[in-house]
Amino acid sequence: MGSDSTGKPVLPLPLRVRDFEPSELDRLAFEYELAELVWGHTVAQRAFPLAEQVSIKSHAARRANGDFVATTCGPDGALRVFVGDMTGRGLAAAIAAQPVVELFHAEAPQQHSAPGLLEIMNASIRDILPEGYFCAGVLLELSADQSHFSLWNCGLPDAWLTAANGEHRCFSSQHPPLGVLRETDLRIADARGTRAEGQRFVVATDGVIKAERLKGGRYGESGFYCSLCEHHAIPTLSEALFNDMMEFCWPKRPEDDATVVVVA
Repeated sequence: MGSDSTGKPVLPLPLRVRDFEPSELDRLAFEYELAELVWGHTVAQRAFPLAEQVSIKSHAARRANGDFVATTCGPDGALRVFVGDMTGRGLAAAIAAQPVVELFHAEAPQQHSAPGLLEIMNASIRDILPEGYFCAGVLLELSADQSHFSLWNCGLPDAWLTAANGEHRCFSSQHPPLGVLRETDLRIADARGTRAEGQRFVVATDGVIKAERLKGGRYGESGFYCSLCEHHAIPTLSEALFNDMMEFCWPKRPEDDATVVVVA
């Protein structure tokens, strides 16, 4: 005759709060995923005017990227492209970049003066970000008919205007990175002029220049210039310049965020 009794229920082991706490690795992964989600949402909300003219190739040294490219049009229809490189790398640099991108998109469409825009960005970076954070960058402004340009280089490697016939014009940095000095004179552009049909602007962030081989040796501005001279006439210029830098490093990867931008 079977027993009507049942055994005692098996109780789970006592659960403690720490059993539900993520590990440090899980927490870090979550923070990166959150940063990527927020950053991706920010970028997705921005319409790039004349996006077909701006070609970007980028490598993040860590999961998040402190390099960024922001484009919009000024009140007179001029195309404004800002290539930025925040202090550091990884999550902190990506978080610091976000308010700078937001500031650019808020101010650039209404600021008639490009120097005025840069001065606002310079002062705001000092106010928003902790001491020691700054943003190296190049601001390129193209007139509505694409024939005239102004360019400011604030702490990035040499920018270039290149033509299919092999003529190259260099624009070295003449200004400190934004946020370094409270007061800095940005009224005078590094370069102004006209550009012929087919000429393209090329900008690289510091990580491209600092890329190193496994056994030592830096890519440098000389390596970048040699690549530019070799590939200047091809349609996929940004990809070719970026690939040359990556091949130089192989099997290493650049230790800093590295970005190449071509504006046609």
